[in-house]
Amino acid sequence: MLNALEKHDSKTIKRVIVRSLKDKKVVFTGRLSISRADAERLVRRIGGVVERRVGHETNVLVVGRQSPLWKADSKGQKLLDTDREREFGRNVAKIGEKRFFALAGVVQQ
Repeated sequence: MLNALEKHDSKTIKRVIVRSLKDKKVVFTGRLSISRADAERLVRRIGGVVERRVGHETNVLVVGRQSPLWKADSKGQKLLDTDREREFGRNVAKIGEKRFFALAGVVQQ
């Protein structure tokens, strides 16, 4: 049984490289250095879709700074949902705010 679980884990932990947000379904979690509304506008400008919650079709989770409202130590509901989706073999890329801005074409100071 342990061998089966280890094989399952190695399949689900697959690194996803995000080269564009176009046609991607994006969810934000944590605090960002810009307003959430501005971040959502950036995604829509590129041609992506903003979702409020992580679901079966979510492609990218943008992780900001830790929120005091996160439930499980260093994870909030959206991060927990991402882990659950990965357990089912769905790859959701987790990217930081710096990578998000690079993909959005925003130059940070």
